Formats: sequence, structure tokens, C-alpha cells
Amino acid sequence: SGSTATATIGISTTSSTIINDRIAALRTGIVETGMAAGNAIGMTAARLWGQAFGAQAEQDRRQGIAGYDADTYGMIVGMDADMTDAFRAGIAFSYASTDVDSQNVNTGNTDINSYQIALYGDYDLGGDMFVNAQLGYMRSNIDTLRLNVGGVAGNSARGDFYSNQYIVRAELGRDIRASRNAVLTPSLFVNYNHISFENYTETGAGGLALRNVDTDNMNIFELGVNVKNEWTFMDGMGGYIKPNIHGGFRYDFVNDEVQTSAALVGGGAAFQTTGFEPAKHTINVGAGLSWDAGNNWEVSTNYDFEYKDDYDAHSGYVRVGYKF
Repeated sequence: SGSTATATIGISTTSSTIINDRIAALRTGIVETGMAAGNAIGMTAARLWGQAFGAQAEQDRRQGIAGYDADTYGMIVGMDADMTDAFRAGIAFSYASTDVDSQNVNTGNTDINSYQIALYGDYDLGGDMFVNAQLGYMRSNIDTLRLNVGGVAGNSARGDFYSNQYIVRAELGRDIRASRNAVLTPSLFVNYNHISFENYTETGAGGLALRNVDTDNMNIFELGVNVKNEWTFMDGMGGYIKPNIHGGFRYDFVNDEVQTSAALVGGGAAFQTTGFEPAKHTINVGAGLSWDAGNNWEVSTNYDFEYKDDYDAHSGYVRVGYKF
């Protein structure tokens, strides 16, 4: 369904944003303090980090199609290191659990368990310019439940299937020292996301259950701009406190609709449903705070708000990092 597809894409977007924030933390640590999460330039000691995150999204009714509410909670762990003075790279693994509640008259819900692996890196181009990239794969187990099928109370249908997702992101930007303790970072980025769904047949609901449910592949190709301003202050104990504000805008050039074909278990010809046309424009604003304790430990927290037509989402995380 459309809610399943868009919720799954939202999960990968959250993970990708978190990893991008991690990349920025490594780079701005070097720019502002001469350190990268506690590691001196040129050293190759590994840094282990982990964080818990959560997100809440609401899709309102759009083009006559009912929306949904989605709640996501997850954990991501990663490890990175300085390959050279100019190049940093890492790997991250994440798990997320998402509950999607439909606003359809036939109330139902979907549970999504997602597992993702991602490679990421950042390279200093000189002149305070940088480029970074990440490549990820996410597999999700999706359990669907439709209640009161056919208008019959207690008549329910269940589905169980998987999706496969491939994520590519690249960013080009510049760190501009706006003042003695502030760095302004404008950037351009591109996102590509490809998702495919396995076919499935529902159980329960007798002849009203769906069989051979086939959802077309979906693609997202976004171009966007970000801007971030981060300040650095000494905490009086040998460490640094770094508050930031940030915002961005992105545009989806593909704008795929969710198209699904299916037939009834009880017989009859296959039929096709088409979801609403997704919004092309997305706006994001947020704020964060990190603390580099100066003793190999770093703690960060972040909040983001995302808006597009008939859709809004709130997300946040707490991250802890250690260099060894």
C-alpha cells in the first residue's frame, strides 16, 4: 500500500540523515578544534559510536486517499577512522521498528522491522571544500493487518512480505568560518532511493483476502540544498560544547506513485490501485547540541522537523561516541 511504501522510505531517510550528521561531526571537529571526535589529525584510531533515534510522521488525506500515522524507534551503531589526513570512512548498522496506523475506514495497521547497512566517507578537497557520500542497503519485514474487511466486523486479513531498498547519497559543501567560534556550512546534495516489494497473498478474510499482491518498484531522485551554522564554546573542563541550527530544501524529480495490482482469493480478475501523487518539495529545519568531553567521549542530541504538502514529521536522536 501507499502508506507502507512511504513509511519504509521514511525509515531509510531518517537513517541516512543520521549518518550524514555523523560525517559532519567528524569533519567539523577537525575544522573547529583540530580534533575528530577526540582523534588528532593523521592518526588512524577507530571511533565507535551508537545512538538511539525516534520519529513520528503524519500523512493527511491527499487527493481523496486516506493518510496514516507512523511511529519509528531504532538504534544505529557504527565505526569509522581516518584513512588519511583528508579522508575518513566508516560503516554503520541500524535497526528500526515502525508502527503504521491507517486512517482508512477499514482500520488496520502495519508493522515494519528494518535492517540497514551503510558505508560512508568524507574527503577534504582543500580550501575548506568537502565531498561526502554514503551507500546503503535496507531490508524490511512488513506485516500488514486489515480489519473489518468487506464491512464485516471481525473479518481480518493479514499479509507478510519483504522489501529491498538501495540508497545512495552524495554531498558537496564548504565550511566557512563566519566568526572566531562559528562555522557556516552551505552544501548541495543528491539522494537516490530504489525500493522493491516482494509479492504476497493475504491469509484470513476468506474469499475477500487479496492474492498475488504486486507493488511496482519505486524510485526517488532528489536534489537539495542544506545550510548549517555551528558554534563552538569551551566548557571550562577541557572539552567543547557545540550548538547548531540547520535547514534544507529538496526536490524529487521522479515523483513515483505507488501502483499495486491484486486479485481476490475468492476469484475474479486482477485489479490495480494507484496511490496519491507524492509531494515533490520537502523542507527541513532543526537544531542540535554536541559535547566533546576531551577524554575520547562525545555526546550529541538532535531534533528535526520535516514538512511537505499534507505531511509532517518529527525526529530526534541521542548519540554517544568513543575513540579507542
